[in-house]
Amino acid sequence: MMPQNIETSISINASAEKVWRIFTDFKEYPRWNPFLKRVFGKPTQNSSAIVFDFYFKGIFLPAKVIIYTCVFASEISWRGGFPLFLKYLFFGDHRFLFEEVSKNQTLFKHRAVLSGIMPSILKTHIQTAVKNSHLEMNQKLKELSER
Repeated sequence: MMPQNIETSISINASAEKVWRIFTDFKEYPRWNPFLKRVFGKPTQNSSAIVFDFYFKGIFLPAKVIIYTCVFASEISWRGGFPLFLKYLFFGDHRFLFEEVSKNQTLFKHRAVLSGIMPSILKTHIQTAVKNSHLEMNQKLKELSER
């Protein structure tokens, strides 16, 4: 089984700190985030969270994750899988990077590596619909940050 990789990025005309604060305000996700519908947990290093992420239109599957990197205004990364299934069915590793290009410009990058049986079977879906939800999230984050 080959892992599925998704990489997206967007230039945002706002400081890395502002983009970070919006992105790590998990309780606001239902209001704006088309990829991550809900996150229950706190953005702190070595903490666990439950993440409901997009898998099919209108279907957000829960995953129990560990936030393994959390560096203010720089990076938040987590990995984990569905809590009700075995790890070999679906496992994801997401890295969200906030690169300050200048005082008021940030390059937001998101890299996802999805592995297991489900990503192997659903390659086309992941590279289209799931990737599109990542791109939509980036655009919404840009819009919020540039207000």
